[in-house]
Amino acid sequence: MAQSRTILLVSLAIVALQFALVSKASAQAELALSQGTSSILVTDNGPGDTNLTLGAITFNGSVGSFTGTFSSGTTKPLNGSAIQPQLSLVSTDLTTSQGGLLTILFGDTDFGPVPNGAVSAHIGGTSGGQVSYLTFLDASNASLALTTSLTHQDGLGGATFDSNFNGNTAFGLGTSLTQKITVTQEAGSVTGLNSTLRITNALVTPDSGSAIALLAGALCALEGIRRRFHTIS
Repeated sequence: MAQSRTILLVSLAIVALQFALVSKASAQAELALSQGTSSILVTDNGPGDTNLTLGAITFNGSVGSFTGTFSSGTTKPLNGSAIQPQLSLVSTDLTTSQGGLLTILFGDTDFGPVPNGAVSAHIGGTSGGQVSYLTFLDASNASLALTTSLTHQDGLGGATFDSNFNGNTAFGLGTSLTQKITVTQEAGSVTGLNSTLRITNALVTPDSGSAIALLAGALCALEGIRRRFHTIS
């Protein structure tokens, strides 16, 4: 009887790990662009994404009165991992025929756990207007959610600008991260920028990040199953 239960628990652990792998594979980064009443949402490898690489989104086109290569965003598995997060965004030749405010959101889900993270947020570029750069996390894992502020850099612009922020954070398994960039510029001006949010988890090595996160999820599921069997018996 004990041997049969052990075999069953091991089998269930394998299923739990496979489920965790499938869940991670199905997570998709998203890019949202808005200006006035116009808005666009692009999902990784979805309509509008011209980059077929998993973990990268590139959109070329227009939203409202703005045109340009709005964003080449990268995240896991291309850059970083679940517990060594990295979101990077590049936007070039942003122009507007009428002037106005452009909002760019780029984010991904299923990060963590990060019990002891060092935060590094950088943005640089050139702009005929003003640029602000904010980053957020959401503990409920909602995509592009602006729930808890991580970093805040604003009042940027000019022929060249470069801004860095360093801090600390901690969050659990199943957390989303989002970059929010706003560009305010006059008609005929041009903006180009690159930004990176990097969170280094001091308690693990980069190579072990994704595997540990997946294993942690599988072990949590296994523990729940074990307790249920113990209660039944």
